[in-house]
Amino acid sequence: MTVFVVGALVFNVPATYLWRDAGGGNSGATFFLVTAMLGVLLVHDRTRPAEAAALVAAAGGAALLLLGDAHGVAVLAGLAFGVGAAVVPGLRSAVAVRPASTT
Repeated sequence: MTVFVVGALVFNVPATYLWRDAGGGNSGATFFLVTAMLGVLLVHDRTRPAEAAALVAAAGGAALLLLGDAHGVAVLAGLAFGVGAAVVPGLRSAVAVRPASTT
């Protein structure tokens, strides 16, 4: 939940002041959350599919920014947040990958 709220703030505040057509929805927070999980996956699972997914997401985020779409901020910031949260010791426990319960 915290990552979603951070994503909403990271997206909505700049979108409100830097882009003319800012909305009030949760798309930016959702993009942030999904790409943050992708960033964590990239750190914990250095496989070609994880790297390819992160590369596609980063390219998509950059393309959105070049097209003037504020959602690019959410995509790129989410990736950066996920990678940072996975490698910074104090944040690692917050994003630790835990096995699913078998019961």
